[in-house]
Amino acid sequence: MAEDYSSYSGKWFKEFLGSNQRFEDTYMELSIQKDKMAGILHFEGADDNHPHTEFSGFIENSIGMAEYADDGYGHSGSLTFTFCETGIILYLNEHGKPNFYGFPTGNNYYFQ
Repeated sequence: MAEDYSSYSGKWFKEFLGSNQRFEDTYMELSIQKDKMAGILHFEGADDNHPHTEFSGFIENSIGMAEYADDGYGHSGSLTFTFCETGIILYLNEHGKPNFYGFPTGNNYYFQ
């Protein structure tokens, strides 16, 4: 039987590491039913660069895996979520050749 991760459903904001400040315009919204997830990821960007995407995936052993098809700039990629007691760590991996526009790829982000 799959674990139930539905308590993680809701809106999560990106935090500054080591403080309680958060980026109000960088968030993810999650909808989780047992071990299946779907959501929206939105990042505050420089100037008019505000990448956002919808995604869906699954969760197993506190690790979520999802793919996104378009970040608003024609990029696709994968998302890895680590579900912790007090938040979610998100690893963003953009496929193809990253550039200035789109999600900042190859990084971990903490959401509370």
